[in-house]
Amino acid sequence: MAASIAVEPGLPTALAGAAARTQVWMGEMAKAVAVYPEPFWREQGLSGLVISHQGPFREIHDHSGPHGTPAALFGFAPSAAVAGADDAAIAEAFTAQLTRVFGADAARPSRVVAVDWSLDPDTVPASPHPDRSTAHYGAVAYQEPVGGRLHWASTETATEYAGHVEGAIRAGLRAADAVARSLAGR
Repeated sequence: MAASIAVEPGLPTALAGAAARTQVWMGEMAKAVAVYPEPFWREQGLSGLVISHQGPFREIHDHSGPHGTPAALFGFAPSAAVAGADDAAIAEAFTAQLTRVFGADAARPSRVVAVDWSLDPDTVPASPHPDRSTAHYGAVAYQEPVGGRLHWASTETATEYAGHVEGAIRAGLRAADAVARSLAGR
């Protein structure tokens, strides 16, 4: 968030502009994770992947650990689809949708965690730039360290798979490699 980071003497103009115009992908989404004693959907021969036009969650994925432990399903809903709902109501809506899709076993998660990222001031600024978009993901300005020392790494700065976990991982590896090369050169 360009508005919440103070850098003296200031960010380069290209970087400040890119940061102000880069939409944080998660900023328009609510996310929920439901944890279960076992991955019952796998026992039914299901992958856990759901693409839904009935919502409010449009994407649901198997989020289980190795060998299904812990067992979990997570989903994304546009924030507009859950507008005005608190985290508990979002969790309830997620459980209800999982039950419609996967049946009665989905009605009894051991816990559900839900967050509407559009309400987080560090994710969505109070006055977002009118031209913000995902078109600025991976901008050249993010690839150069400020003052040779401040490196940028997030899914939004990734040049590949931006907006996804893979993009965040690649951006982190790129930045860590740049830091390591810089330190090795000293």
